[in-house]
Amino acid sequence: GGGAQGLLRGGVRGVAERVFLHDGGLTKNATSLTFDGARSSSDSRTSDIPADTARGSTIERLRELVKTNGECDRIMTECFSSYPSKPFRDDLFLSKPNAAYEWFFFHDAISSKVYSSQEWELSPYLSESALGLHCLFASTTKEGPMTGWHGQEEASDHESPPFSGPRADYLASESLKQSVAILQSLQSSLPVNLLRSFRSLDAIAVDLSPYLIKILIPDVKPVIVGGTGAQRGVVSIRKESEQNMLQRAVSAMRTMGITLEITRSEAGQSSELSNHAYRLEP
Repeated sequence: GGGAQGLLRGGVRGVAERVFLHDGGLTKNATSLTFDGARSSSDSRTSDIPADTARGSTIERLRELVKTNGECDRIMTECFSSYPSKPFRDDLFLSKPNAAYEWFFFHDAISSKVYSSQEWELSPYLSESALGLHCLFASTTKEGPMTGWHGQEEASDHESPPFSGPRADYLASESLKQSVAILQSLQSSLPVNLLRSFRSLDAIAVDLSPYLIKILIPDVKPVIVGGTGAQRGVVSIRKESEQNMLQRAVSAMRTMGITLEITRSEAGQSSELSNHAYRLEP
């Protein structure tokens, strides 16, 4: 009937979105439908969930929806690329993402057995990983503010995660290469006494770089002195504490072999302000 047609509507992305909804994005009429094949104990690992409960009924309907779509691999790929940006609650140990990787591994193993080794008797298990992700990440939030790792609501104009979408793995790999190159350049400029303390790139990244950045970028508030009309003022630091922080930053740059590279800023070309910017190298 109409409920079944509504249940089967939507492509791969639509099915993947339903995986992350608490009710599977299904109406009550669709949830009340029965599928005899979905209740077969030999068909699933979650068939022992009571069918008369709302959760069990939703899982059965979602299983049937994934099976009817038939693109289990594409659905899991879509889930893999989108689950980090979905709202969910978790502990400090990231237990849910760790469990999700177990489900992704399970799906890859079953898919390899089915399509590479032609073990077709395992094909009913292809939909189970999507149900596992549903149990981990299903949320009642459809639209609106994102929810952070611990459930706090963030602003509606939040920035997207730094690495998201199908190219997330490639972007993260390129960013890692760039970071390693910077650390290697910094390591080559370290004096001998510091090089003995920070022998590896991991030690530099964890124990040196975070504190070095705070030293090199001190929290100072410069004051513009003089300057009237077309004449530019002079930037000055008046507080003694800020002067000490600036001297410490210069001393650290000299010790670490870090220099300031002058680059031209496009933003300042049409203004009376300085159109140059200074970049730390390395």
